[in-house]
Amino acid sequence: MKNILFNNSITKNSFLGVSSRLSKYEEINILAEIFEQLLLFDKIVLSTDKNNSSLVFLISKLGLETVERLIRSG
Repeated sequence: MKNILFNNSITKNSFLGVSSRLSKYEEINILAEIFEQLLLFDKIVLSTDKNNSSLVFLISKLGLETVERLIRSG
């Protein structure tokens, strides 16, 4: 049995596609949580909103190639 975690930390403040700006501290904290979860769980599922804020955030912080590798790895 695989351990899968649902994560909505990136879009938790989003309401109807309107997302608030994240502070530098919040961005660092979100990335730290995501990488910790990748170490602890087999898979993580990131929620998204109408504007795909999660995807935009990850690409801007990690780069397109890294995000593509994460997606391909399951």
